[in-house]
This record gives sequence, structure tokens and C-alpha cells, in this order.
Amino acid sequence: MFNSKFFTVVVVLTFLALGAAVTFQALEMQEYNLWNTLQARFFPAK
Repeated sequence: MFNSKFFTVVVVLTFLALGAAVTFQALEMQEYNLWNTLQARFFPAK
């Protein structure tokens, strides 16, 4: 019905691409630090 080796390669490449995207996004979030920005806006220090 389908080539299992090809299917396995596609799944592995998909997970690698997803992992790379998540890693890149995490690094971007560390630089921007969205959480601290939101916290400062909605919960200002007293």
C-alpha cells in the first residue's frame, strides 16, 4: 500500500522540522521575554 521506509523518513523529518521550529521560537522568546512584558503591563510593581 505504501513504502514504510519512505513513511518513516517523512515522519522523522517532520519531527526534526517541528523540533527546530520550537527551539528557534524558544530562543526568540528568551530574547523578547514576552512574559515579563505582559507582567509589567498588567501587574505593575507596587
